[in-house]
Amino acid sequence: MIKVKLFLSIFFITLSLLGFCKSFAQSSPDSKKIDETIPQSSGVAFLDDKSDNVKFSSTAIVQILNKTTAKSSLVELKINQKINLGTITLKARKCWQAPLEQKPETKILLEVFENKVTDSINQVVENTRIFYGWLFASSPSISGMEHPIYDITAISCKK
Repeated sequence: MIKVKLFLSIFFITLSLLGFCKSFAQSSPDSKKIDETIPQSSGVAFLDDKSDNVKFSSTAIVQILNKTTAKSSLVELKINQKINLGTITLKARKCWQAPLEQKPETKILLEVFENKVTDSINQVVENTRIFYGWLFASSPSISGMEHPIYDITAISCKK
């Protein structure tokens, strides 16, 4: 019986201490005040806003280096339009440029196909996708395309 009384007294002391500590915790009405301090029309943009699509451009500019001839050229790729260049076909899916107030960065989602002639008599060409990924202008080595003839580097985006 003494053990039960001791257990109950420790139990109620613990509950009262937890209740006392909870009074110092942040309550939900305070968080409501924070939400009310920034009006919706104040022009403040949050990172998770869905209106962030304005940074996507309609044209991607890439530099293509032909390793065998040592010639490089700048190519403008319209989004979702294929361009044949030698034995490869390029298709830019998206082009994102950082806003002026952030660190300068350009990211291009690029799809590259290799064109191989499978039947020379009937001129049947097979397109095999050899690359699909993001190219970064500031760090070309992060996600570069591996090809024996061509090197492709992201340069910028254009509206």
